[in-house]
Amino acid sequence: MRTALRTLTLSGAAVVLSCLTPPNLAQGNDQLAAIQQKLKERVTLATLDSNGNVATAGSVVTLQKGELQMCATTLPTAAGAPTNTYKNGKLSAGMFAWRLGLGILMIDPNTIPMRTLTSGEKLWVVQYNVNKNGVELKLWTDPDANNVRYWT
Repeated sequence: MRTALRTLTLSGAAVVLSCLTPPNLAQGNDQLAAIQQKLKERVTLATLDSNGNVATAGSVVTLQKGELQMCATTLPTAAGAPTNTYKNGKLSAGMFAWRLGLGILMIDPNTIPMRTLTSGEKLWVVQYNVNKNGVELKLWTDPDANNVRYWT
């Protein structure tokens, strides 16, 4: 499941990340543990059933910056999802690396339903991880009008 976890930091995503900044290397593991503890106290993870539906509700974050790239959950797990990164006030998707990975798996990226989320949309927090580079979140959407869920 670790390969399915992708990097994303949301600007001002409620209280989830408002007080979190990645530590510098000198701060070490204690700072990482403190951030992990804050997340544990403030974020309840949503759980998914075997069909990828939200089985147990958890914390919901509101996207504060637009242009979040997500792909359909129908994609094979090994293919992962686009990696979105928030840096210097801008949200950007790592589409080149993701598409390269799809090519290695011989999956045509044009066959994958994609969606670009805009500011104000709500997402389920399914998983999180704290590391020296920041906070990684696995995010899930509710089904759209075509009954498709998206993730990143």
